[in-house]
Amino acid sequence: MRSMRRAVSREWRFVILLALLAALAASCATAPITQRSQLILVSSAYETQLGAQAFEAVGKKGKRSRDPAQIAVVERIGKRIAAASGIQANWEFAIFEDDKQVNAFALPGGKVGVYTGIFPVAETEAGLAAVLAHEVGHVIARHGAERLSQGLLLQFGAAAIQIGMGANNPAVTNGVLQAYGLGATVGVLLPWGRTQESEADRIGLVLMAQAGYDPHAALSLWERMEKRDGKQRAPEFLSTHPGPGRRAESIRAWLPEALAHYRPAPEQVAEGNQPLPALGKARAVAAPAPASPPTPTIREARWEREGEAALRFVFALDRPVALEGAEIRGPGGIIYQVFLGARLQANQREGITLPPEATPGGVPPAGTYTLTLKGRFPDAGGQPFTAERAYAVQ
Repeated sequence: MRSMRRAVSREWRFVILLALLAALAASCATAPITQRSQLILVSSAYETQLGAQAFEAVGKKGKRSRDPAQIAVVERIGKRIAAASGIQANWEFAIFEDDKQVNAFALPGGKVGVYTGIFPVAETEAGLAAVLAHEVGHVIARHGAERLSQGLLLQFGAAAIQIGMGANNPAVTNGVLQAYGLGATVGVLLPWGRTQESEADRIGLVLMAQAGYDPHAALSLWERMEKRDGKQRAPEFLSTHPGPGRRAESIRAWLPEALAHYRPAPEQVAEGNQPLPALGKARAVAAPAPASPPTPTIREARWEREGEAALRFVFALDRPVALEGAEIRGPGGIIYQVFLGARLQANQREGITLPPEATPGGVPPAGTYTLTLKGRFPDAGGQPFTAERAYAVQ
């Protein structure tokens, strides 16, 4: 009995040592953009090899599209986003024919695939860019290697339970292992999966902005996805993907960060608004160009003082907009710019505050101030707008 206990004790020390080594290795990698510490126990070369093998297997099972228009748009958008990432990899972007599969995937080493079923939901090139940037985010954050590493740790944990229960009833041991299996799936692997999905969303927003695609398109994409999914979803707690509603909420919070990287050329804005190639027979029908919406009117414009050293410019627009930024110009050469990421409903009252540090001497002088708002129309294909209003401050 004592010899058995010594053996168990030695096994436990070995498992504990492995766990300690894994904990020390947890700081060996850091995810881009989010700066989250990661546990990576496999080499980049090994990860890339597995990704290439898996991509080959997917290619044998699925039917790759031969539509030149679909292939061209996926490759063009994918390469722009991959270039924005700054990561050298064997990037490959493929499209698979499955109109019922509203999905995309990424494999280690730069292998990205999309299914034709995502096209109707993505709608525009910017919408597809949101999808591809999310997948590229998985690749550059090495989420595949991270998941492999987590699987290794779970195997060590299962071995520890078996050692610790070694002298007990086998039926009890099996019951504990089954409970551990559920705990491993719900308590460790899936929450990490949701963390990685959210992280890929955040990284993808920055990547698509750097590539010249409006990050607001990601928000519109998930709003459409939420309407499409309805109630036909598994509970978020038992899903590797956050629910569309939760996803859209997070994207709204990350938009200002992404918009700081959004400096598109005029032709890039036009490309982002282009509709995607239609599926099936409908492809021969050209999509009508979206009508140019009128400039929104700034209503209920008024100013108010916040204390003695700050001014707040209150406004409301007459139609729904995605507000990206604002600029305030005033007497004495005052210029104050702020990046925003807000969705406003028609006639929703909001305000922009001119802080004391933006004014000469810290006190805003009397005179005429001009508020310029810039953004896009979410209900008109994301077309940009600019609106101005003068305020006479006394």
